[in-house]
Amino acid sequence: MLIDGRPSAVLFDVGSTLIHIDPAVLTACLTRHGVSGVAEHDASAAFLLSLEASRERLPLGQDDLGKEAMRWAQLLDVPSTPACAAFKEAVQRPDLYSRLAPDAKPVLAALRASGVTLVAVANDDGGLAAQLARTGLAEFFGAAMDSTVFGVEKPDGEIFRAACHTAGVLPSEACFVGDGLINDLLGAWAAGIGRCLLYDPHRLRPEIPETLRINSLTDILGIVSAASDERRRGEIR
Repeated sequence: MLIDGRPSAVLFDVGSTLIHIDPAVLTACLTRHGVSGVAEHDASAAFLLSLEASRERLPLGQDDLGKEAMRWAQLLDVPSTPACAAFKEAVQRPDLYSRLAPDAKPVLAALRASGVTLVAVANDDGGLAAQLARTGLAEFFGAAMDSTVFGVEKPDGEIFRAACHTAGVLPSEACFVGDGLINDLLGAWAAGIGRCLLYDPHRLRPEIPETLRINSLTDILGIVSAASDERRRGEIR
């Protein structure tokens, strides 16, 4: 646990943390399959909560995508058959993840300027590097860990530890930021990451202690700055 200083490296999830989904894609797919009246905010919030349903054993007889689609329909309280079809269509759309968080570049630039090493860590299909380049984020990262390229997915601690090794730091010297409870927060904890922050702009995770949640990427700068100030005060004393 980081107690007396700022992290030497910050590891970032990418999808739904730095690059967000376009909720209009979700509602358009729902409408195309006969489900109308779902607000964009609700569609996107339910989508985020459904993404880790694949980690659960139930319902039986469903593959990972089917579990996620059924959870989405359940959370929206809409008929499962058309909603599942809409979900499966949406995740195949190349424009689903197309909204760069407005504070992503300023926050990453500020962290880099402060001397912190940045590493992207994402469960991706092999296209992480291209996605970072396309959105203009590649210049901020010293490395990118794509689960398909690396061969291990979050929440397996190996991918977090490998990211720290690539950054030249111990896991205890790093901070991880992500939007997922299982893949991100629990995975990073298990890997021994020094500080784990759950990015929760929709405030979907009230069960997580407030000190571990951030609602804006800019909150990261305050946390890093506070840790750095605390370290300097300790050195002065």
